[in-house]
Amino acid sequence: MYVRYTNDRKNRIYSQAVNEVFGKVLTDSEGNLIKIAYHAVSSGQTESAKDIFGFESEFLQPVSSAGDVNVSGYLSSKEISADRFRQVMTEKGVSFSGEPSQWIGETERTNSGTVLKIQVGNKTFSGAEIREIFGLRSADFDIMYSNNKFILTVYGYGHGVGMSQYGADSMAQQGAGYEEIIHHYYGNCRIQEKECPD
Repeated sequence: MYVRYTNDRKNRIYSQAVNEVFGKVLTDSEGNLIKIAYHAVSSGQTESAKDIFGFESEFLQPVSSAGDVNVSGYLSSKEISADRFRQVMTEKGVSFSGEPSQWIGETERTNSGTVLKIQVGNKTFSGAEIREIFGLRSADFDIMYSNNKFILTVYGYGHGVGMSQYGADSMAQQGAGYEEIIHHYYGNCRIQEKECPD
C-alpha cells in the first residue's frame, strides 16, 4: 500500500519506487522472513534490538547513520521548571531531598547513547519511561539543571532501532541504491522475491 498524491510527478516517482521493490522480502540465510524495525531519526548511530526491545537479532545491530545529525529533527529540547519537575515526578512515586541540582543521579546508557536507566530522586526509571513522562522525541537525552529549571536535550526521534528514515534518505541523496541502504541498516540479510497476490 502507498499513498497516491495529486502531483503527477510525485505519482510517477513513488509508483516507480514501489514497482521496483514490489514482491521483495528480507530473509535470513535459510529463507525465513526477518523482523525489522525503523524510526525517523537516529542519534547518529542506531541501536540494537537487544538493548531497546530485549531480544537478540543479528539484523538489528548498531550501525552508523551519520546523515541524521544534519536534519532539522535531529536535536530538540524541553525546559521544565524545578517545581513542575518535582510535581510530575512526585506523582510517579519519587521523593526528593537536597537541592534540585542533586535530584538526578547515575545514568546508564547504551553504546549508541540511549538512556537505559536513570536515577531520579529515590527511584530508577528507564529512558523510555522518562521519554513518555515528558513527551520527548527519543530516549537519548541529557538533563542539565540551571537557573531553577531542568533542560532536557534530546537526540534523534524514535526508538533508534533498525533503519533511520532520514539516514536512508541521506544515503540515497549521496547515490546509494535501495539494496545498499537495506544491507547497511539490516546487515547480512537477503533480499528475495516472494510471490504476492494480485
